[in-house]
Amino acid sequence: MLKHFLLIGVVLLAFPPALAADSQVSPRLEVRIVDIQIGTLTGAIFAYRPDRLIDSGETVAVKVTVSTSFSGDGGKRLLRVESSLFHPLGIKIVSNSSEVETHGPFTWWFVFSFKMSPELPSGYYRVKVKATLGEASHEDSIVFYYRSLTSLENRISVEYSIEIRGVGEVQSLLLALPNDPSLQTLVGPIVTPNPSAFVRDSIGNSYVLYRDLKVDGVFQVKISVHAVRRSFYTFGDAPLNAPLPLEAKAFVKPSPYIESNFSQIVSKAKELVEGASTYREALASIADYVSSNIVYDESIGRLANAHQLGAAWTLNSKKGICLHISRLFVALARAAGIPARVVEGIEAKPAALAGGSTHAYVEVFIPGYGWLPVEPQKPSTFLGLVPPSPGYVALVRGSGERVELRGEEARASIFKLVYKGALSITFTYSAGISPSGPPPPMLKLDVSLPSALHCGDQFKVTPSTVPSDSLVEVRVKAPNGTSNRFTLDPGQSLSLRFSEIGEWLLEFFAWRTGYLPTYHVTRIDVTPKPLKLSIEVSDNLLFREPKVTVKTVPPVQGAQVRLTARSCYFVQNLTLVTGAEGTVTASLGFLLLPCQLTVSADSSPKCCTPARVETSVEVSISPESILVVLIILAFLVSRLARRRVRKSTVTFEQ
Repeated sequence: MLKHFLLIGVVLLAFPPALAADSQVSPRLEVRIVDIQIGTLTGAIFAYRPDRLIDSGETVAVKVTVSTSFSGDGGKRLLRVESSLFHPLGIKIVSNSSEVETHGPFTWWFVFSFKMSPELPSGYYRVKVKATLGEASHEDSIVFYYRSLTSLENRISVEYSIEIRGVGEVQSLLLALPNDPSLQTLVGPIVTPNPSAFVRDSIGNSYVLYRDLKVDGVFQVKISVHAVRRSFYTFGDAPLNAPLPLEAKAFVKPSPYIESNFSQIVSKAKELVEGASTYREALASIADYVSSNIVYDESIGRLANAHQLGAAWTLNSKKGICLHISRLFVALARAAGIPARVVEGIEAKPAALAGGSTHAYVEVFIPGYGWLPVEPQKPSTFLGLVPPSPGYVALVRGSGERVELRGEEARASIFKLVYKGALSITFTYSAGISPSGPPPPMLKLDVSLPSALHCGDQFKVTPSTVPSDSLVEVRVKAPNGTSNRFTLDPGQSLSLRFSEIGEWLLEFFAWRTGYLPTYHVTRIDVTPKPLKLSIEVSDNLLFREPKVTVKTVPPVQGAQVRLTARSCYFVQNLTLVTGAEGTVTASLGFLLLPCQLTVSADSSPKCCTPARVETSVEVSISPESILVVLIILAFLVSRLARRRVRKSTVTFEQ
């Protein structure tokens, strides 16, 4: 018996919490990206750019409208909105995010900005937006066109020279030729004057060689090349344990200024690549660390010993110029077992930015793919972009490495001079880059829309584009300020219902790769639809319930109709709603007196002009009613006659 009581007690103790748990309602979270707009920033003010054409150097701004709602516990939730910018080749360039606490139904506005660098090529960029509220999330995207000074395919002109001044003897002069496999040479390299020989070092760099020259004044060597290059993106990758070819193994060892065996570099590399299983995973971690932790400091390049500062110095100082940042990236990669080397060359710049500049970046070796150029000053999202910037032209790959040249040990470098006498040497350069073809043509868009419609009208919008396989985005803004955005596939139509009175704004943005986008805006004045009412009264007979039918012309479903019926002895008010055919029928009370019946109806539906109608009918007496009246009268007369007879009899008896 005791066991039974204990069991009952345990059940009773456990039951109330179970009930309490069941009574808790999980909050229902909802989040929606209502709108995305492209514009620019003027100071801190967002300026809407409906044509979505952003020019070189501008800061593009993205305005995101997000609505939230949730019910349940009434508490606050964290709303997170992330905006990411994608390169025309599909690379995520950068991401921004913002967070705010919210509760209940609310609308939020976020503005994200992206500085568009001139080194980014012209083309369509996509902004992807994701809003997250608890377990709920919503994603959307929008494109814009960036008119840069460069394109995905560019012409590059490079000219550089060595000028030797003074009096003396040039025993040997080596000057590197362009060594960039991604360049398609159109003209050159043109070398003046003719060299003594063309030579190549053990890692594939080519040079012009001048020997035994007497200099009294100025001796100049000039090299020029004209080429074309198309940027592309590669997904090349391999497991970290993939075997390396013999020619790549040399670039895993330490070398001058690349102290990959330095204890701090080794430990940092181990920390960065821990958990990585592929080359790209490891390189992405190194790229993110170097690009975000090492500051470019131009003043370091003016130090007398700048070229003697290596990777270990850069790791400790956390600053440097492109050469030092590249050396640190290479050292970290080598410490992780990844072949890497420094590349030195020239960065061609658009005419508007003038000239060019020498630049150092990195190459990493991926088994099965080969040497991949990497800009160590950019985050991992750029990993796989070839070239890392459109204007890069490699002159020496593996700069500073020990190489074999003409049977002797040397170091790979852009130039090397061995001389006697009083000579000075100056390296000068210029480089330009421009799109390889004319500007793309503008896409043609034709939209036929009326300038005015009636409220409630439905209209099918069918944009026409040339070429026909273009995408069209439509933004519809109603008079109440709400807007919706639709993306139409080629040839697709959009059916719109204009359910608000006022001015509607329709913006069309058509785009296609290889063309400039086009923008079209139409304003449509939506006016109330003229409305008429008609009334029909049936069964308006005495002792009947008359039926009143109200009809809207044109038919309006769901219209509220206020009906008033008046007679000499009653007033009846009804509120009715029209059905699918735009009509409604109601029954009035019994007609007990043959009075005139007046019925009026008025209605003012949302999209229509107010309408009113009134009619009067006479209450008719049907033959059946006359018969009933006669019967009643006969009955009353007979009753009255009987009373008189009864009364006469009583008097007679008295």
